[in-house]
Order: sequence, then C-alpha cells, then structure tokens
Amino acid sequence: MFLLHLSDIHFRARDTRSAQDPNKGLRAKLLADIVARFEAFDEPPAQVLVSGDIAFAGARKLNESKD
Repeated sequence: MFLLHLSDIHFRARDTRSAQDPNKGLRAKLLADIVARFEAFDEPPAQVLVSGDIAFAGARKLNESKD
C-alpha cells in the first residue's frame, strides 16, 4: 500500500490567491516530487496523510462563541 505523508506544509490559503505568493515555487516543487513518486510506484496513494502544523496560529474564528 502506498501512502503519501505531508507534514508541516505551512501554506496559507490567502497567499495562494496573491500575486506575491511567497510559496508558489515551493508548491510547484512539492507537486513535481509527488507526481514523480506516483510514477515510481505506478499507482496513486491509498491515503494522503497531512500532519504537523495544520492550523495557523490556532486562532478562533471571529463568529465563534468563547464558551
């Protein structure tokens, strides 16, 4: 079974919509590496696991109650 594990990617959604996206090159390299690994295994991953710092700063949404 082939699993894809990504950890601590630190990409922010708002940056991907910006002309000054600081991580565009890093995401392109990550995607190219993932594609190369898929081709090496000749199959897609059974699961994609994302771990590490998934949320940025752990801040609550403004509309959430603080109860």
